[in-house]
Amino acid sequence: MKSNYNLYEDEKHGSNKLITTLSDNSIKELYVFNGFLRLNPVQTIDYEMTIKSLHTNRTCTILVAYNKITKKYYISETQVKYWHRKNFFPKIILTMCNDGSIPMITNGFQEFSKLALYGYKVGSHGLNEAQRHKILKYVIDNKIMRGHEIIKHLQGLIFLRNEQYNKDFSAAIEDWENDIIFIEEYITSKSK
Repeated sequence: MKSNYNLYEDEKHGSNKLITTLSDNSIKELYVFNGFLRLNPVQTIDYEMTIKSLHTNRTCTILVAYNKITKKYYISETQVKYWHRKNFFPKIILTMCNDGSIPMITNGFQEFSKLALYGYKVGSHGLNEAQRHKILKYVIDNKIMRGHEIIKHLQGLIFLRNEQYNKDFSAAIEDWENDIIFIEEYITSKSK
């Protein structure tokens, strides 16, 4: 017997709409949630979004939720981590949020930082220097984070790992230090 599940979902949410970041090169902002997405399902619609990769010409089509009231697009943290495991780093603005509508405000380090949203990863299992620098340029150029914010974050990570006296982080610390120098040189070269 054929299931009516798909028909029900189409009636409930409407047909999926295709939106893209490719045709006009406009960059959409996605709000990344963990836990429950606390939005009224009647006001939230499934959309497919086609996104470019930061590092290659590859594209990926993903499912996002669009809320008519907040006028925002939402995606789960699990989906973002899945892209990273597939070596796909989205060329899109990503913002962490608590419950699908309120941006997180925190003075401490997040387990999944803004840089991590773009696939930034250091150390022996991380990205190479060119890939990390491409992410850093993107984050700075699109005003996702300012240079001093990134440097403060990386310096904080260096401090925390040095305090732990953990030699396993020596490659990561070296990458963070090199990336801090890169950020300084990148920003000062842009102002000339």
